[in-house]
Amino acid sequence: SDVAALRLDAAPVVPRASFAIGNTGYTGLQIVLTTGCHSLTSPSPVGAYVYGWGSFDSYGYTAGL
Repeated sequence: SDVAALRLDAAPVVPRASFAIGNTGYTGLQIVLTTGCHSLTSPSPVGAYVYGWGSFDSYGYTAGL
């Protein structure tokens, strides 16, 4: 219910994709980021996971909970 209040670097989040997580009432968002440090804020608890890949490597880690 607080997706509209989610902020990335103080600006409203514009997701590349959004999807319901089963019938839990939670929503997943896919957001494209630029290189560098970012700040994600929300009036409700939120979890974040960062992932990416290149020609010879890939990565994925929790960015905060």
